Amino acid sequence: MHLDEELLAHLGGAWDQPPVLDPDWEHDGALDAFRARAAEILDDTFGPALGRPPVIAWKDPRLSLLLPFWRTVTPIATTVVVVRDPGEVVASLGVRRYAVDAAQAASLWLRYVFAAAANDPGHLLVRHTDIFEDLPGTIARLAVHLGLPRPDAGVESAVRAHLDPGLRHHDAAAASPELDSPLLDLARAIWNGGAVDLALVPPPVADLFSRGWLRPPLDGELLARARADVVAARETIRVTNRRVATLEAKIAKLEGSGDAS
Repeated sequence: MHLDEELLAHLGGAWDQPPVLDPDWEHDGALDAFRARAAEILDDTFGPALGRPPVIAWKDPRLSLLLPFWRTVTPIATTVVVVRDPGEVVASLGVRRYAVDAAQAASLWLRYVFAAAANDPGHLLVRHTDIFEDLPGTIARLAVHLGLPRPDAGVESAVRAHLDPGLRHHDAAAASPELDSPLLDLARAIWNGGAVDLALVPPPVADLFSRGWLRPPLDGELLARARADVVAARETIRVTNRRVATLEAKIAKLEGSGDAS
C-alpha cells in the first residue's frame, strides 16, 4: 500500500486525486526503481518467486489504477473487483476522516471502476452487499473464477468468521439527498441497482474515465484557492515589510537622537 501511494505521488497524484495515466505509462524507465522495490516486497511477503505457493493474492484498491505496473513486476492471472453502491461510497468518503465531497467521491467511483475493468477485462465483479447477503454463492463464484475447489461448509464457516457486519457504516438507502451531484447520478445509473452496466457510456467515454481525463473541476477550484492564498500572502508580506521599514526608520531616528545627545 505504501509503495502504491509513493508510486501515485511520483506519477503526480494520490488515491483521492488519481493522475492521468495514458497507454504504456507502466513501461516508463523512470519506474524501474519502483519495480525493484515491488519485487522485494513480493519476496519478503510471499517468499522468493521459485518457492512461492502456486496461488498468491493481495488486496489494495489502488491496484484498480496500478495493475499495469504490477504486471511488469510479476504475472497476474486475474483480478476480483469488489464494487459498492456509489451512494455508500459517497457517504463513506464524506466523513471527517476523508472529507471528500460528493462530486469528487462519485468521480473516484467512476475512475476506479472503469480503470479496473479496462486493466483486466476478464475480472470478476462482486457486489459488496453480496458478501453479506449471499456468502455461499459469492465464495462459490470466487472459487470458480480462481480455479479453486468448490468451497465446503468448513471454508464457508472460516470465511464467515472474518465478516463483521458492524463495519458496514453506510447504507445507500439512507444516504442524504444533500450528497447528490450530476456525477453521482451517472454513477448510480451505471451501478444500475447492483446490475453494474459499464456499457451505459460509449467506449470512448469509458476510456477517458479509466485514464482519468474526466473528473470534476476540483483541480481548477484548488488552483484558484491556491492563487487566492498566494495573493493574500503576498499582500500580508507587503504590509508587514512596510511596517518593518517604518519601525526600522523610527529606531534609526531614535538611535540618531541618542548619539546626538
